[in-house]
Amino acid sequence: MSATPFNVFSQVQMEDTNNLPHLNTGTPYDISMGAYRPGVGGSMILDGGFALTNGIAARENRGKSTQMNGMIMRVLGRYRHTQGNIHDTEGSQRKTRLAKLHGMCLNDPVAAAALSADIEQRFFLTGNEHGDLDWYNDKLKEIGAARLKHRKELEVETPFLDPKTLKPMRMLVPFISGLDSLTKGTVDSAYAVLDEFASGDKKTQTVFMKEGLAKTKIVNQWPRMCALNQIYLGATVHVGDKMMDDPYAPKIRDLPMMRHGEKIMGAGGAFLYLVSNLVELRDTEIVMDSKKEAKYPFKHGSVGAAEFVRTFGVITRCKNAPAGTKCDVISSQVEGILPELTGYDYLVDHDNYGLIGNDRSHKTVFTEASLNRHNIQDKLTDPKIARAIELLYQICYIYNNWTWRDFPVPFDIDITTLPDLLQKKSYAIDDILTSRGYWTYRDEFTKAGDLPPYMSAYDVLAIIAGRYTPVLYPARTVPSADVISPKKK
Repeated sequence: MSATPFNVFSQVQMEDTNNLPHLNTGTPYDISMGAYRPGVGGSMILDGGFALTNGIAARENRGKSTQMNGMIMRVLGRYRHTQGNIHDTEGSQRKTRLAKLHGMCLNDPVAAAALSADIEQRFFLTGNEHGDLDWYNDKLKEIGAARLKHRKELEVETPFLDPKTLKPMRMLVPFISGLDSLTKGTVDSAYAVLDEFASGDKKTQTVFMKEGLAKTKIVNQWPRMCALNQIYLGATVHVGDKMMDDPYAPKIRDLPMMRHGEKIMGAGGAFLYLVSNLVELRDTEIVMDSKKEAKYPFKHGSVGAAEFVRTFGVITRCKNAPAGTKCDVISSQVEGILPELTGYDYLVDHDNYGLIGNDRSHKTVFTEASLNRHNIQDKLTDPKIARAIELLYQICYIYNNWTWRDFPVPFDIDITTLPDLLQKKSYAIDDILTSRGYWTYRDEFTKAGDLPPYMSAYDVLAIIAGRYTPVLYPARTVPSADVISPKKK
């Protein structure tokens, strides 16, 4: 093909967008709304989880707040120096409880408490007494302006490969914000007429129409505001029933993956089309055994019969992965999202994938500890077992839900052979299990090397396929530079 004689783009200073990466949350949403992107040094990084704009939709009492706020806290726990806020329009949240939902340091209560205290200092919980949705939106703009003013101080290096420079992509330390909920949030200007006229007056009949228009104007600003200021934003919304005047009229869905007769309530007309990711939580069930007791009890202490809830979610909109994919999540009413337990439950439900033994007692292909439903809660506090479950869950989920014409790495592997194949490549299983499952950025505070190296499920399979040769060191002694630019052996 001959070269273009005249490159108009060089004359108008146009370039490709940066496509900021998703923030990993350490939950099933990382893989269900994720894709692998090239990293520096030949790695493939899981780019999934929390996008620039996100929504969680559900009917009442389906766990919207638990999942949205839990993901935000998990981001604050994994990405150092990240700051954020949650604007609670329903008056139901407590800051101290939220800060405990980071899901890290499961084997070290002292370290977990210290991290919770640190997170409390890095986010604000605001409510209706502070202001309405216009106030919230204006505050995000102020935060964005302040961030751009201090861009040099906030800029960090990511492990993603910048396709324009072929160097590590750079971004600002994220700011993450949650609106819980957009549906119940109000816009004062729409209600001003109620101060002048009685609620039954004709002049008050357009209050909700005006509020819907105001919310649409606010939501319309989010995509550009978030991209420009590198603010990651999520909002919860309520699902309700459409009013059908003609039962014989054609049934049109608001989104192809939504159910007939459903609509998003009180979010303005643009919400469905402007968020990058939208998850609908369709139903829940209490995770109990045949005796109506908690299926996964604690070895020490007690647990209520209704403590663990399985939420049946569907990815109804996603710009990073296929929509329509199911993603079920187990949550604790006290501890929030339980990704490790979700992963174990998923493996058992998929013919004990990656588990050696029988239905009652088994071990993972990577570890020797005996696992069963009575001890799994305690066993998952072991970082190696938790990491084994995470890798197995992701491989199993990809094989069952993703679309590939040809697998670039063997996601269809006989999983029982994976440990032996890794050892034949001279990689110790302990090195794999002490790796880190979420990406993070490099800055002056992480150069000292207190983080283990990153390794995705794709990378693990790429090793045995001969496509990737990382350098692994013992956990907590790995310089962050080695994560960014692995050296060949």
